[in-house]
Amino acid sequence: MLHAGSKQVCSASSWGQPSSRDHLLEKFEAPVMRSKITHVIFDVDGLLLNSESVYTALCAKILRSFGFTLTYDLKRKLMGRKPREAAAVLVSELSPSFTASEFTNIWDRNLTEDKWLKTSSMPGAERLILHLAEHAIPMAAATGCYSYELEQKLKYHPNIRNNLSHAVTAGDDPLVRTKDISWNAQSAENASEWGVYRL
Repeated sequence: MLHAGSKQVCSASSWGQPSSRDHLLEKFEAPVMRSKITHVIFDVDGLLLNSESVYTALCAKILRSFGFTLTYDLKRKLMGRKPREAAAVLVSELSPSFTASEFTNIWDRNLTEDKWLKTSSMPGAERLILHLAEHAIPMAAATGCYSYELEQKLKYHPNIRNNLSHAVTAGDDPLVRTKDISWNAQSAENASEWGVYRL
């Protein structure tokens, strides 16, 4: 039986006596700590913006033109990767008639700015951004896409765009690994080396 407002937690079988497990819970109960937030770095696709649906639809369309189906398992292997990396995975997995370079060229031709017109922000994303901005918390973005692509996406979401001061875009530089972009966004001394730019 749990009594709200009481530190003592009793099980129904103990008839009001704390169980040994409950004693352990009390023993290791830690005080609530309030840490000061110094800054926030956001991923973009699937966290701030519902842009994954655009990528999925375009990839599926291109693969269909070559007689392939974009399965969920294949999609999982592509998610979070830069275009060149994703194209290499496709070639490795499907052994298609196109090369990774050819797929990337087709991708770039078809990923036009109008694709982002109907892309919505993720639930709660703008509210969180505005809340952090109200408390003067510096915010930045770290993403695997190209810088021009990020600008196109954020163009239609001013509440997000206007409150992010910097961005790291791994797509522009082949030396920047996607998995390292959040770490690099925190490293001010590497700003020019890692493609950190002011929005």
